[in-house]
Amino acid sequence: MDFLKEFYSGKIRPADANLYYNPEYKKAEREFSDLYSDFINGMPQERIEQLGELLEANNHISSIAEEENFNFGFSLGVQMVYSCFNCTKKHKAMN
Repeated sequence: MDFLKEFYSGKIRPADANLYYNPEYKKAEREFSDLYSDFINGMPQERIEQLGELLEANNHISSIAEEENFNFGFSLGVQMVYSCFNCTKKHKAMN
């Protein structure tokens, strides 16, 4: 199956990419986990739950931004390809 068919049919899903292979991601995840554990240590349960809600809201904002950035990047890529084809046509016309 070619790329466009796979992309159209939902078989290619960049948002589901597994980042765990990336050592930098693993390191950042560990650091976050350690900081979070230290931060909530001794904190009342009610405050831990509020912090969880705050982090969920932040994750939601981040996922919206990621989607918008993906869409923008994809649009820029398409414009770049279009510009390349357009440029090629101009150069062929000059020869």
